[in-house]
Amino acid sequence: MSNGFLGKIKELLFMRVDKYPKSKKKENNDEQIDGEGGLLSQVNRELYKRNAELAIRNKTLALLRKLDEVSMTSIGMEDMSSRVTIAIGQELGYELAAISVFRNDNNDDKMRWLSVTSPVSEINKILKKKTLDNFEESLQNVDIAKEAMREHQAHVIDGYSSVYPVSFVEQVAKTSVGKNLKSSLIYPLSQSKQALGVLILTASRDLNNLSQYEREAISGIIGLVSLAIYKSKIYEDLQKTTEDLREANDRLAQLDKAKSEFLSIASHQLYTPLTAIKGYLSMVQEGDYGKVSVKQQPIMEILYQSSERLIELIKNLLDVSRIESGRLELSLRSVDLAKMAQEIVTELSPNAKKKNLVLNFHQSEAGMPHVVADSQRIRQVVLNVVDNAIKYTNSGQVDVRVIREDDFLTFSVQDTGKGVTAEDIGRLFVKFTRVGGAEKYHTDGSGLGLYVARKICREHHGDIWVDSPGLGRGSTFFVRLPIEGSKDALPVGTNVTVGYKPGEN
Repeated sequence: MSNGFLGKIKELLFMRVDKYPKSKKKENNDEQIDGEGGLLSQVNRELYKRNAELAIRNKTLALLRKLDEVSMTSIGMEDMSSRVTIAIGQELGYELAAISVFRNDNNDDKMRWLSVTSPVSEINKILKKKTLDNFEESLQNVDIAKEAMREHQAHVIDGYSSVYPVSFVEQVAKTSVGKNLKSSLIYPLSQSKQALGVLILTASRDLNNLSQYEREAISGIIGLVSLAIYKSKIYEDLQKTTEDLREANDRLAQLDKAKSEFLSIASHQLYTPLTAIKGYLSMVQEGDYGKVSVKQQPIMEILYQSSERLIELIKNLLDVSRIESGRLELSLRSVDLAKMAQEIVTELSPNAKKKNLVLNFHQSEAGMPHVVADSQRIRQVVLNVVDNAIKYTNSGQVDVRVIREDDFLTFSVQDTGKGVTAEDIGRLFVKFTRVGGAEKYHTDGSGLGLYVARKICREHHGDIWVDSPGLGRGSTFFVRLPIEGSKDALPVGTNVTVGYKPGEN
């Protein structure tokens, strides 16, 4: 009870009697105390008013606690709304409480009923039939909701028939309570300048005559209700987005699988006839079917090289298909990496001579230990790296080395070719990627070799990478593999499978 109120009572109780004429003192005393406008009547009216205010404030505090608990424990919009409207109806004494939200952010004429609840048993029986599931129509008077939003203030509507869906109104009207519902109060719900919907309160009393304290009580909870609905909306939007992404990922996985299967089938179908073509071209070049004229020899050479490139492409496609389906197997043996590198340099020396390049293998004086590897696959990697260095180097030299670094052997190929930018280095090992204008220098690359190489190296517990000072300044490729018997090496004689892992390039 405020000091002002106490002061007023004190003033009334202790008013000076000599304020009145002595002749009327006694006869007016009872009137001042007991009359309609007397002291006791004024005190009683003030006490009633203050008690009513206190009761509303207590209910508001209790309601705020409930709403805060609902906001902290509920997530779904419908569950959140149902618990909110139940709490409001019970604490503030409304026969109907409902929340309806706009279906999208455009505030169109479509609204979604999140909840309609009632503490009245007759109406509650109607709601238990899940009538809301069949409420396809929006608020009959959506303009009321839009106007409340636009003006940022509550609107009082006579009755309830112009607010709720027709099918629901028809059922409520048949109840004894429905005939006595006098008015509905519509409060706009918004958060961060985003219109969410409306809170609707319906009662059997005239809501135009709400006390100032009850208006303040309802206004006090609107912010919390709006925040709770907004939080639930964000959660539902995130859930929907997550589900859409999951479905999209599933579709992409299916498409990727179909693509891999197609590549596998197509590659198998192409590999056999191309191998036959290459074999017969080789026999024709060697004169098995008669002497090849000087004029025909360049054409035959082009045909042979083209068949080789196609076969190499198909091999890479088959490897990618096997990797992504988890079918590329490695058979691990003890491998002399230095000897393998020297043999490859010897094999590719004619290619370097054709371009007037110097191809060097720098032999280490100390003997090199072996590595544990699939000999065929590691040879494929090393051959690919040296061959690329020759292809993309127009002048100068290519230097090949094998050195020991702790428990690893590092094979390196340094060239004086076109080099790689820092930006392109990160893309070199991504499948179907050719960087730095490679098409201007060489047209037969598929962008698959380095992708396959990295998969193979990492499955050996090693790696492959590249360094380059920049365009026109050459580059150095490195292949690192663990030494046999080291803690990082795989056991000799084991078989492992190269597979695709989500998130890898």
